[in-house]
Amino acid sequence: RFSNSQFRNTLTPKTHFVRRPFSVSLALTESDSPKSLNPDPQTLLQDLADSFDLPADYFAKLPRDLRLDLNDAAFDLSNGPVLDECGQELGETLLNLARAWELGDTSTSAALAKKLPLLESSLTGS
Repeated sequence: RFSNSQFRNTLTPKTHFVRRPFSVSLALTESDSPKSLNPDPQTLLQDLADSFDLPADYFAKLPRDLRLDLNDAAFDLSNGPVLDECGQELGETLLNLARAWELGDTSTSAALAKKLPLLESSLTGS
């Protein structure tokens, strides 16, 4: 006869974890298109602008911890090398966008985001 504790131990599944190093696999495909390595800056800027098209109540609906994270990210962006890496005009637009996020101002954010595709000519060559 089994006691209750022995019976429970036989029903409890044992889990064994094998520790393996974490790795990320990537797959590359061959393409003859020059766009595969050098995407069109205009398309990238339009995609960026579209991703910043936020509903008017977007910031208000964020949980407090995400709102704080957003403020931290906007602060980091505004204190980083944006102007050097993006050029003066695009850099200033991105910095103003970060300030709008810090203030939770979606109307300013939307207005600035709409300008992004128009700034292709101001991009730096790096």
